[in-house]
Amino acid sequence: MYELVIKNGSIIDGSGTESYQADIGINGEKIAKIGKIEESEAISCLDAKDLVVAPGFIDAHSHSDVDVVNMPFVPNKIRQGITTEIAGHCGISLFPVSKGSTGVIETVLKILNKNYPVDWFSTADYFKKVEKAGLGFNYLPLVGHGILRANAAGFAARKATRKELEIMKKLLEECLKLGVKGFSTGLEYAPGCFSDPEEIIELGKITALYNGVYTSHLREQGDKLLESVAEALEVGKRTGVTVVISHLKASWKKNWGKVSQALELMDEARNQGIKVYCDFYPYTYAASTLTHELPHWLNEGGMEKYLERLKSKEIRSRVTAEMEKSGEVNWEKVIISEVKTSGNKSLEGRSIVEIAAILKKSPYDAVFDLLIEEEGAVQVLSEIMCEEDVQTVALYRYSVLCSDAFTVSDNFIDFKGHPRYFGAFPRFLKKHVREKKLLTWPEAVHKISGAVAQIYGIKNRGLIKEGYYADLTIFDRDLIGDEASYKRPRAYPTGIKCVFVNGKMQVADNRLLHVPAGKILLSE
Repeated sequence: MYELVIKNGSIIDGSGTESYQADIGINGEKIAKIGKIEESEAISCLDAKDLVVAPGFIDAHSHSDVDVVNMPFVPNKIRQGITTEIAGHCGISLFPVSKGSTGVIETVLKILNKNYPVDWFSTADYFKKVEKAGLGFNYLPLVGHGILRANAAGFAARKATRKELEIMKKLLEECLKLGVKGFSTGLEYAPGCFSDPEEIIELGKITALYNGVYTSHLREQGDKLLESVAEALEVGKRTGVTVVISHLKASWKKNWGKVSQALELMDEARNQGIKVYCDFYPYTYAASTLTHELPHWLNEGGMEKYLERLKSKEIRSRVTAEMEKSGEVNWEKVIISEVKTSGNKSLEGRSIVEIAAILKKSPYDAVFDLLIEEEGAVQVLSEIMCEEDVQTVALYRYSVLCSDAFTVSDNFIDFKGHPRYFGAFPRFLKKHVREKKLLTWPEAVHKISGAVAQIYGIKNRGLIKEGYYADLTIFDRDLIGDEASYKRPRAYPTGIKCVFVNGKMQVADNRLLHVPAGKILLSE
């Protein structure tokens, strides 16, 4: 007997091969049988006639870990069909931490406008706290290089000393021994932007010893995109570590088209034996912090020093001159998505140019003053990519899909953030498969399941296969699609019928069931 049998579905198994008709028998957490199963052999049945049964989608680049202790069910992700998330990207994680360094994590949370106490004092304690919260999804953690560096050297704008590097290496190895899969960098953000390539290579060597993965938010995604890709590839070449280039893009119009050259560099590296991949999201707007739009040298010493500098007329003039000379930022295309004070909530959803007009200030003064008022905690959307580049990366054989998104509570009805938080995966399937036919359904499902599991070494997931965990997403290929837009970003997708996490139904009839069925996926 089978506890549940899913009957009559069209199975796309995540391997990239053609779909086929079969029943799926589930016992406990795993798939027990694939084939013809009689109803008499089932305790309960689910009819999937005219629907696709796919492996649960795996989000290759997520930031749900930032909220996981408070919102363990990530409704905006699970309702997209996502059952597993790779989190801890862009140099940001909530570990390692000790009793003397909780301030490092609290500083990062403050910048991200997340206000809750850090009451764990080791990586193991953090994992216990996450498990106690009752996960609704599977979470594969990475450790953030920015947190490693802040623990060792604070926000010092300089090369790390040998002693500081040894501290980073020790902290990293402690995490890897616990089963953390690798580390990430945010080389455009402080304090990662202050590191040199040798620092990353040293950490890559440690990670390679544990068959880990290095994910890189590149040092530059605009004018120096190719040099930054080359830097990431050098880490793979010098260490043997698997490299994943995060949310590959070419920022700003003058650089559009460079992604093709970046992919050529990656192919050349693969021909030399370097294991390199990339992830992407299917939008032309990026999401970041407003501080990220300004010159990096402002970050030295941390946020307190940053804001103090913005009060100086001389520094304001210097920043304005630098940015006008570069011409990279178009304030009409930068939209405020989130602030923390109630007094500025009316500015959410507006561009910097609109805000400047309302406040009767120059765009630069509006930005400087807003950052000071909000203590740096200002999130933005910026249109910096072109659709042709997005499609080029989507079609690349070694690319996988991601949301690059945080968790959004069901209670957060005034959300003004990026639509990818609610729609990245259904949008990809609707736009790139059903409408534009750039990829076949099996090819697309492979990019959001089996391929991700292979890159990160996730055992017994990512495929529909006997003996594998029953992480499953059932959808209607004619209806699946995103409803979220830049004007109305908080909208759940259509066409997702059911989602199973480790054999337990987590989404049914557009309802999240809040079943604590998820696991922390640590290497054995």
